[in-house]
Amino acid sequence: MSRRAALAALPVALLACATSRIPPLAPEPPAAPPARAEFLPPDGEAVFQQAVRAMVRDGYPLKLCDAGRLRIRTSRVELDAPCGATTCLARQTVEVKLGYRVARVSVAREVYDGAERRWRSDGEGSADAARELLARIVESPRLERRPNPCAPAARLELAGLGAPRPPAIAAAAHIPR
Repeated sequence: MSRRAALAALPVALLACATSRIPPLAPEPPAAPPARAEFLPPDGEAVFQQAVRAMVRDGYPLKLCDAGRLRIRTSRVELDAPCGATTCLARQTVEVKLGYRVARVSVAREVYDGAERRWRSDGEGSADAARELLARIVESPRLERRPNPCAPAARLELAGLGAPRPPAIAAAAHIPR
């Protein structure tokens, strides 16, 4: 091996040895399992409409509203989430899936950790938010027949332009100067 080739290989060998000594990062905790609740099969359409209303009322912009497959997905929203005795900056998305007899709500919440300067998943907060939302969706569906169950979302969103925002989203919308 020539002297030039050995000098060229030296940085690669040193870098390989240095990276093997760095401990791996701890894996992220798994996402919270979805909250589930049963409902009677004839109430499926009413439960879906109740879910659409709940999403719009809470200020979530709907990314997907598929009445045929009974699925709703929201865009990511930043808000102030409970964090011990105070609140933390959080961002979350919500997904609702209705089956034959079961409603499933998944909330993916990340909380900003200022010390580490990164977003970390909040499984406990996600599970609590999913259970709370699911209770409001399934508790008492109103049986109304509509040709397009996703239509109330557009009407409520437009009607609510002049109305005050929900407190969680209103606080997140305020950006200090």
